[in-house]
Amino acid sequence: FPSHDSTATVTITPVAPTNSYSNFSRAFDVGTFAIPAPTTNNTGRSITYTSSDTSVATIDGSNAVIRKVGTSIITATIASSQTYNQSDISAVLTVTKGTPTITGLFNTTITMLTTPYIPNALSTSNGTFTYVSDNSGIVMITNNNTINPVSVGTATVTATISEDTSGNYNSRSYSFFVWVHRANSSLSSSTFTPPADLS
Repeated sequence: FPSHDSTATVTITPVAPTNSYSNFSRAFDVGTFAIPAPTTNNTGRSITYTSSDTSVATIDGSNAVIRKVGTSIITATIASSQTYNQSDISAVLTVTKGTPTITGLFNTTITMLTTPYIPNALSTSNGTFTYVSDNSGIVMITNNNTINPVSVGTATVTATISEDTSGNYNSRSYSFFVWVHRANSSLSSSTFTPPADLS
């Protein structure tokens, strides 16, 4: 039989990829973080993300920027390839309350003549600071924030910041030492005049 050439057209139709995406959570104080990528067999393709609630988290490229405590659905769009169609898959981002920073508190030495003082505590939270002394016989706290020396010794003062009004930060405590020393006398032999009956 004589030979013949034949031509056939093969059409490859992309199919849906196999994807999976687990829910994830971050604390409010994390701020900006890299979004976990979904698992897919359509590897090497670009992924873009969207957030269903931009008051909770916004998207900056492949990062999420936390705005407040809450939940948002993060949708990953995986680009198509010759083998697989473009696909979407979603996971729930849960933003939990964060841990606030506390700065400005240090171990402190004061004397019996020290004027009562208010520690200059600072925090990322807008909660209210209160202070407690573990030994009110050494230092006493008044007005919830003023340290007063009472007698010579050492006390531990614990500062606690309440949850912030926006609900984004938990409360937190931080302790420091206060040492109370005797005050130095200002008297000297050159300034002291003995009573007449001792001269």
